[in-house]
Amino acid sequence: MKLRVTSDDLRLRLSADDIARLQNGEPLRETLALSSQRLNFELVCEGTEVGAVLADETIRVNVPVTQAVEWAASDAETLRCPLTSESIVLIEKDKRP
Repeated sequence: MKLRVTSDDLRLRLSADDIARLQNGEPLRETLALSSQRLNFELVCEGTEVGAVLADETIRVNVPVTQAVEWAASDAETLRCPLTSESIVLIEKDKRP
C-alpha cells in the first residue's frame, strides 16, 4: 500500500496483492519510522460507514466491506470516500507491476 497525503485528502494506492488481501478481509498496514517514533497506517474493512481516525500514532481508515469488495471486483480505478465536507479518502488501484 502506497500513501499520499495532501491538504484535504489521503490517497491509498493498492497493488494487486493488497486488493486480494482486502477482498479476503485482511487489514492492510504500513509503518513510517521517524527516528525513534513510528506513524502507522491501517486500511480495514468493517462497519457500515467510511471513516478515519488518528489514535495512538495510527491513522486508521475504515471502509464497509461491501463497498470495498464491490470496488475491488469492478473496473473502477478509484473508490472515493468522503470523510467530511472538506476531506476525502481515495483508494486507488495501482496497476503498475
